[in-house]
Amino acid sequence: MRLFGFIFPGMLGCAVILFTLLSVSNSFAQEFKITGLVQNSQPKYILSKNRSSGLCVDIYRHLKSRLKSQNIVLTIDDKYTPIKRILREVEISVSKVFCGAGRNESRESRFIYSPLPLYTVSKIVMTHREDKWNPGSFGEIAESKSPIGSLFGTSSLKFLSSQPGLNIYDRIHDLETALNMIAKKRIRYFYYHDLALLYLIRKSPLPLRAVPSKLRSTPHWMIYNNNLPHTVRHVLDQEITKMVHDGAVEKIWQRYKPKS
Repeated sequence: MRLFGFIFPGMLGCAVILFTLLSVSNSFAQEFKITGLVQNSQPKYILSKNRSSGLCVDIYRHLKSRLKSQNIVLTIDDKYTPIKRILREVEISVSKVFCGAGRNESRESRFIYSPLPLYTVSKIVMTHREDKWNPGSFGEIAESKSPIGSLFGTSSLKFLSSQPGLNIYDRIHDLETALNMIAKKRIRYFYYHDLALLYLIRKSPLPLRAVPSKLRSTPHWMIYNNNLPHTVRHVLDQEITKMVHDGAVEKIWQRYKPKS
């Protein structure tokens, strides 16, 4: 501020702070809309004509209620999208986010990850109910030369591909196909997280079972577009961190966590 030809440093500092606050406020003068994408992976996402549910649907819904007062509108998509397309949409659109993404080196450069993971799952294998052998490691599966599949485009398949000696079937695009391939003994094992596999085995009439060995544990995160406006990212980061620390995410997790 200039007063009688002299600028007072303290007043100038206040003016800069005020300008910054006004700039942030103005960035939310209009609604910023984002869409939470939905993967065909139950019980992460369970779409319904009445009221959809699922671990990540409930996380989206809770986050939506927290963002409303800050002029950020989160819409939950009403259709399933294949995981490869989900990753591509988040990569090219600042208005798309996704709950439940695994983390690996190639994804680090493609996406912004939430400050904290939302939940952690264990990776297991599913096999035919008549198959009574319980391999305890990737090495044992490799020695058996048995074909093992995983879902195309996932971090699970990427990790599986890094394990030596495995006979990998990498052309499975949905979980229903995986269940049927195991039931028909076209592959001996299917590798995925216990959250989905234990849920699907309980629901399916097919002769399936989960091998009890937990082969790996992996956190899952919320991901955003790399060019998401900094102010919006800050709010998302802040609210997700609060949800983890105040127990809101844990309360949701308890509804869906894997049960043997």
